[in-house]
Amino acid sequence: MADPKQLAQTLQGEPRFPALAALCDEFTSAERLAAIRALGKSELAKLYDLAAGQPQVALDYLVPADARDGQVPWNGKNSLPMFSHFCKVFARSDSPEALWGRNAGSMEWLIGPGYYTCTLRPGHPGEFLIDYTREPPRAPAGWPPIKKNSAGFSLLVFNNMHDMLRPVGRNVAIGAAYNATTGSFKNQYFALARGETIQL
Repeated sequence: MADPKQLAQTLQGEPRFPALAALCDEFTSAERLAAIRALGKSELAKLYDLAAGQPQVALDYLVPADARDGQVPWNGKNSLPMFSHFCKVFARSDSPEALWGRNAGSMEWLIGPGYYTCTLRPGHPGEFLIDYTREPPRAPAGWPPIKKNSAGFSLLVFNNMHDMLRPVGRNVAIGAAYNATTGSFKNQYFALARGETIQL
């Protein structure tokens, strides 16, 4: 078994991206979650930079065709000082060109489910675009009711936001948050690990 601490340790040096992706592929589900949640902001930033410029991705990377109930939880860690553990749940939509998704976390009762639409990022074939300005037209079965990201406390967290997401091997991804209107970086990074259930 791989040591989850090895990812953070490797990122403190001068790693090559293929070696990082191969390391993440060695982890079990529990190990990869532990590995990303051991990353600090500087490691998240370095991993995001190293993951740039990859080959074409496809939406079934996030939700494979054989996914149970057509959805997959990706448990995460962000670079915020508090409430940094969360989960993005991706689900197939009415269109083969988009996924629907939401955020689960300990503060969901206050800030809402943070619904989004996920597509390939235009002009960047190796990245996904998570678009919080496009909530799904309806909630998938069993999900919380749709709540606008431009209303209530959601306004402070999800409003007018784009996340750019880059794969790191088969089961880990690294992302960063941007202002959807200006394209300016919001100084926030996050990592995701494919899971079987939501783990907060």
